[in-house]
Amino acid sequence: MSPTPSAAVLVIVGAGPRATGLLERIAANAPELWDNGRKLIIHLVDPHPPGPGRIWRHGQSPLLRMNSMAEDVTMFTDETSTIEGPVRPGPSLAEWAASFSEGSEAPRHAPHTGPADPDVLAELRTLAGTDFPTRRAQSAYLDWVFRRVLTELPASVTVEWHRTTATAVSDAPDGRQHVRLSGRTAPLRADRVVLAQGHLGSAPTVEHRTRAAFARRHGRFHLPPNFSDDADRYHELFHAHPDRTALSWPEFLTAYDRFGWYSDEMTALTTRAVQDPADRLDFEALDHPLKGLTSATPEAFRSHLRDHIARDVARREDATHSADLGAFLALLSVYGQLPPLVTAGRLTARSVADDLDGWWHGFFSFLASGPPGFRLRQLLALSEAGLVHFLGADLRIDTDETTGTFVATSPTVPGHTVHATALVEAYLPGPNLDRTHDPLLRHLHRHGTLTEEVVSDSTHPPLRQAQGHPGRRPRHRRGSGRPRPASSRSAHRPTAALRPRSPGPAPTPPPFGRTTRWPAPCCDL
Repeated sequence: MSPTPSAAVLVIVGAGPRATGLLERIAANAPELWDNGRKLIIHLVDPHPPGPGRIWRHGQSPLLRMNSMAEDVTMFTDETSTIEGPVRPGPSLAEWAASFSEGSEAPRHAPHTGPADPDVLAELRTLAGTDFPTRRAQSAYLDWVFRRVLTELPASVTVEWHRTTATAVSDAPDGRQHVRLSGRTAPLRADRVVLAQGHLGSAPTVEHRTRAAFARRHGRFHLPPNFSDDADRYHELFHAHPDRTALSWPEFLTAYDRFGWYSDEMTALTTRAVQDPADRLDFEALDHPLKGLTSATPEAFRSHLRDHIARDVARREDATHSADLGAFLALLSVYGQLPPLVTAGRLTARSVADDLDGWWHGFFSFLASGPPGFRLRQLLALSEAGLVHFLGADLRIDTDETTGTFVATSPTVPGHTVHATALVEAYLPGPNLDRTHDPLLRHLHRHGTLTEEVVSDSTHPPLRQAQGHPGRRPRHRRGSGRPRPASSRSAHRPTAALRPRSPGPAPTPPPFGRTTRWPAPCCDL
C-alpha cells in the first residue's frame, strides 16, 4: 500500500487582484494538472482583504474613481485570450453590475450576493458600461471575483488568509522555504512562494526629506508622494470617416509601410492623406502640449489652458473623433508586443530603461489612463471659481528660508513666482529597494539575496534599477542559493486586470519549488 503523499504548500504574499488571478488560473488548470488525491494548501498573506487588497480596498473615499470605464474591466479570460490553459469566461465589471439592476434581464452570476455597502449597491444598480466607477465599486467586484474563485477550486485545494505582513523568506534544511510573518513565532513552511505585493510604497527621497524638514522649521505643510487590438487611428479615420481623408485605405497603407515615422516622406504622405491637422497623430503634441508656449501673464496662460481642456473634453465626447479611440487601441496592441522584444534582447539596456520604462510607459499611461471627462469639467469649474490656478510646464519647486514658503516657477509664464505655505506632491513614489516599505523585500535585500539590477551600455554610465515598476527588477544574487524573487516584464502584461476581448495573457500557475516575484500592476487598470 503506497503512502499518502504529503500536502503541497503554496504561500502567496499579497492578496490583491494579482493573487486572485493566480488562484483563478489554478482553479482552471487543476483538473488537468493537479492530482486530486493530493492536497494543496494555499496561504494568502496580506493585512488587507483578499480580492481588493490594499490598492482597491473598500475603505477609500467615495470621491475616488477609476480611470477606466466599467465595460473595460474584467478579471476573466475570453475567446481572445492567448494562454496555455482553459478559457474560463466571466462577467466584466459592467456585466456583473447589471445583474443588480432592478427589473434587469441580465444574467445573475454566482455567488449572487450584493455588496454590504448600500451606497455601492445603489451605484451598481445604475452603472452604465461607459461610466467611470468609484474605486469602491471595483473593490466590490474584486471581492466577488475572489469569492467566486474559491468556489471553483477543487476540494483538495484549501485557501487560508493570514491578515498580517510577511517579513522574511529563508531556506529550510529540508529544501523548503520558511516565510516569517509579523506577530507570529512559527513560520509558514512552503514548497513555493509567490510575491504578489503589487504597488509598493517607498520612504521619501533626500529631496522630499529636505522639503519636509523645511516645512517643519517654518510651521508649513508638506505631503510627499504617496498612493491615493488590432485597431489603430490613420484605420478608424479612413473607414469611419472617409470624408476626412484624401486617399483610399489600401493606397495609404501601401505607402505608409515603406516610410519611417519621422521621415520627410511620412510627413508628406500624412499631410496629403489627412488634410486636417487635428486628425493626425502627433506624439510630441500629445506628450508636451505646452512645449514652446510662453504667456505674458498668469491670466493669459489660465485662459489658454482652460480652452485647451475644454476642447479636449469636447473632442473625447464627439463621435466624429473616434479615431482617437483607434489610437488608444493601437498603442494598447503595441504595449503587448514590447515584452517579446525585451526577451529577445532586441533593445539595449539604456533603451529599456530610458525609452521603454521611461518615456513610453509614462506616455502610454497618460494617454490610456487619463482622467475621465467629468473630472476635467470639475477642474475647469474649480479654475473658473478661482480655486485652482495653473502654473505651467517644467515646474520648478524651491524653498525660501526668508519667507518660510515653497516657491514655484515655470518657463511657461516667465517672471511669475508663486509662494505657498503647503506643498502636496500628488504622484506615486518611485520604487527603490533601499527605501521600500515592504519588510520582506527589505529583508531579502539586506541579506544580499536580492539586489537591484544595474544596466549599462557602451556609451552611457551604469544605471540602477529597482523593484516595483515594469522594468525595475529585483534580481537574484548569484551564489545565494535557489532562484529568488524576480520580476517578469517579459512574461505578462503588467496590469491588474484584463480588458474584455483584448488579447492579453492571463497569469498561469507556476511550478512548485522556488520563489517567484509576480509582476506588479503598472497603472490604474
